[in-house]
Amino acid sequence: MSNPFSDFNALSRVNMLTGIANALFPGGGTVTFTDDLVPAFSRIQLTDDFVTRLTNTRNWWNLDRSEASRRTYIDNFIYYAMALSRSQSLIVTPEESIAPNMARIGSGRIDYLLSAINENTAVPIYNPSVIIEAKAFLGDAPVGENQLLAEMMTLWQITASQQGLAHGILTDGRYWKFYEIAMASGYIFASRIYDSRNDQGLITIMSVLTKFFRLYDSGNSSFT
Repeated sequence: MSNPFSDFNALSRVNMLTGIANALFPGGGTVTFTDDLVPAFSRIQLTDDFVTRLTNTRNWWNLDRSEASRRTYIDNFIYYAMALSRSQSLIVTPEESIAPNMARIGSGRIDYLLSAINENTAVPIYNPSVIIEAKAFLGDAPVGENQLLAEMMTLWQITASQQGLAHGILTDGRYWKFYEIAMASGYIFASRIYDSRNDQGLITIMSVLTKFFRLYDSGNSSFT
């Protein structure tokens, strides 16, 4: 198949899940999508410096003009969550390019890939990983959900892993939604959408984001 990742956004959720099921279970199987969940997390305390930096970025950058400007805002969240997670493995690779291959679901650029890297070549290790897709939301509805799922599945296919979890995040900086695919069972878990301009929403976003990064080293689920 190997269509550009962005092409998957034109598919219905049913068609997208059918494609994922065929990739996960070539001999036949189904994928179950469970939406609007609340991940298990421990609340963190935000520093005044972080909140001030977010506020200033929002006030000083024209965040609605382009994806590049939105990523300036998103970078603040990633940097702070990385510091809080204290992961010994994660490195952020922006704009990681995945070459076309007919044996895989998709190809193209991944906005943010968080993973360990090969120390000799600096090439990211694709599974396990955390993918962040910077996509505009339409109102409060996610636009790039299918694209994110295609990216998560493609990295799983590259490493030919038959188990484990894939983690993904969809955000435009203001709204955040978290995803997890349990590869062996075919379950996709998705959180509710959180608004970073709401105080409680911001705390939740940073708490779940930090947990996603911490779990890279443990391999455990974010939704249990």
